[in-house]
Amino acid sequence: MVRPGSDRAVPYVTQQRTEVPGQVLVGPSKSRASRRSIALDQHTIGVLRAHAERQRFERRAAGAEWTDTGYVFTRHDGRPLSPSVLTHRLAQLVADTGLPPVRLHDPTCATARRASRTRRERI
Repeated sequence: MVRPGSDRAVPYVTQQRTEVPGQVLVGPSKSRASRRSIALDQHTIGVLRAHAERQRFERRAAGAEWTDTGYVFTRHDGRPLSPSVLTHRLAQLVADTGLPPVRLHDPTCATARRASRTRRERI
């Protein structure tokens, strides 16, 4: 996990959130390979910093109602988003573009493959 306002531009995947009927389970990542850092480009870093500024505003507006969870993407009161919210939002964004369906996991895999190719090309 990484807070978007930090100077570090490398988030680390250390846990997973899984939704089962009636609850969200939080636990360690499934495998050693899934616990990894994610390199971010400058544009994404800028977007995350802008998001952090909006989140600071939400934190001030929520006052004592804010729940500091450490998550980057939260509800207006700091509580974490449900995994299904992210899945449905991605499906809506993809549908709006007219592109073929994509799973939330797919962009992460594509990014990892691209990064792997880049590392091999430099060697």
